[in-house]
Amino acid sequence: MFELGEPLHAFDLDKIKQNKIFVRRGLEGEKLVTIDGLLRDIDKNSLVIADAAKPLALAGIMGGKESEVTYATKNILLEAAIFNPILIRRQRQLQGIQSESSYRFERGVDQGIVGEASSRAAQLIADFCSGKDEGLYSSGLAKAREKLVTLSPISLEKISGLNIKATKVKKILSCLGFKVKAKGKGLLSVSVPSFRQDVCLEEDLIEEVTRIYGYEHIPVTIPKILPTVTIKDSRALVSGIKNILIGLGLSEAITYSLIDKKTLKDFAPLSNPIELLNPLSQDQEVLRTTLIPGLARAIAHNLNQKQDCVALFECAGIFLEKDGLPCQETSLGIALSGAKKMLLNDSAVKDELGMLNLKGIVETLLNRLGIKGYEFVSDAHIPKADIHIGSESVGSMQMLSQELLDLSGIKGKNVFVAELSLDKIFIFSRMEKKYSPLPKYPEVVRDVSFILKKEESVKNILITLKERGHPLLRKLRVVDYYNGKQIPQGYRGLTLELVYASSERTLTEEDVAPVHANICSALKEEFGAQMR
Repeated sequence: MFELGEPLHAFDLDKIKQNKIFVRRGLEGEKLVTIDGLLRDIDKNSLVIADAAKPLALAGIMGGKESEVTYATKNILLEAAIFNPILIRRQRQLQGIQSESSYRFERGVDQGIVGEASSRAAQLIADFCSGKDEGLYSSGLAKAREKLVTLSPISLEKISGLNIKATKVKKILSCLGFKVKAKGKGLLSVSVPSFRQDVCLEEDLIEEVTRIYGYEHIPVTIPKILPTVTIKDSRALVSGIKNILIGLGLSEAITYSLIDKKTLKDFAPLSNPIELLNPLSQDQEVLRTTLIPGLARAIAHNLNQKQDCVALFECAGIFLEKDGLPCQETSLGIALSGAKKMLLNDSAVKDELGMLNLKGIVETLLNRLGIKGYEFVSDAHIPKADIHIGSESVGSMQMLSQELLDLSGIKGKNVFVAELSLDKIFIFSRMEKKYSPLPKYPEVVRDVSFILKKEESVKNILITLKERGHPLLRKLRVVDYYNGKQIPQGYRGLTLELVYASSERTLTEEDVAPVHANICSALKEEFGAQMR
């Protein structure tokens, strides 16, 4: 076995009835004590070596105790065979045995070595034990089937980049044990030796020729790249979304598609889940209709591991029933909890994650996907908002209730979640990019800080100010939100950054001042803002 790689088994011939062995399937109720002293149960799927009365060995794995060779043995029967690797692997796993023999049979044994291995073993017994060869008997396939592979010089040059003469190719393959014959039209018919089970294709032969000829002879070339129009499918868009969210500091989570009925009902009471006919456990009774329960559990696990800030997302399928048939949709779930630490010059500040952080992530994602006309429809009294693109509802975001937090095992923390239908979002995505030249003239940046009632919509404020500042107002964004002791009850503090610019000239104070004053007047008159 160690010399040629062919496992052999020696039986005490005097212990075998009728001096014959057979390879057969096991019979129900049969048992065998193997040479490790353990009693093994044999079923009808087992492959055994047996005599006329009983099984003697587990084929290709381990011999039996009753027929093993001892110091009293006078006559030996040597068995060498080729067994199906799949059968050996199944039986070895079923019996819980690992042996040198099964290790080799599972990975494939050279079919042409059986006779040589038997003769070599008999010779060693004769040389060292004064044994005498009494005969040879074989059954089954007497000879391994010849494996022929056609090698084309054109394919060799195309794949390796080497122009090697046919005589050189023949010499290389012949030295490696292959038999090569000319086939016509420059083709070579190569007979693969039985010990080279790794060679099955023309590419395998090309690799053999190339490695012997020398990789250093392969010419160095620049790959040919042709510009093509790439049509991005949903898979590419999902990959792009993952990259965007990872760039925003989130980590990807992968949760189970199966969930228990009670948890799903608590998170999505109106859903009608698809049930499994034969669930493995109560925790895997139905297919999920939302990603939020799995993300909530992931948040709980990370918080229990003393993580101060947890920001997770998952792009995966949810399963709904439509027209009486199961339907899979791609969904995006986002979950935030905890506080981010920011290091300042003298101290560290904690920024508690909340609905605004979640809204900012969703806005950035939609903007990167080229989606316009989206809006967040919310109620000032409920920490929840629906996400619309035009008239289409594509998702929602909310703060989990205390009941759901208790169900998930989350204590002392708020969790903010969002779930969006990617199938709907992909319809509105516009990934085409257009080049915009850098501004020729410098920008003028002004900040406005004010307080206003919480009922006032920031969205309406931004729309109104953009109209008042046109055409000089190029950018407008919220840079600070404050709701502390210095702000009266029922009010909030905001700071807006306004960027003025012109594509024709450099703006002066005389150009910017009237527009900026008009914007400040609009804040006071239309929204009742108080300047700070």
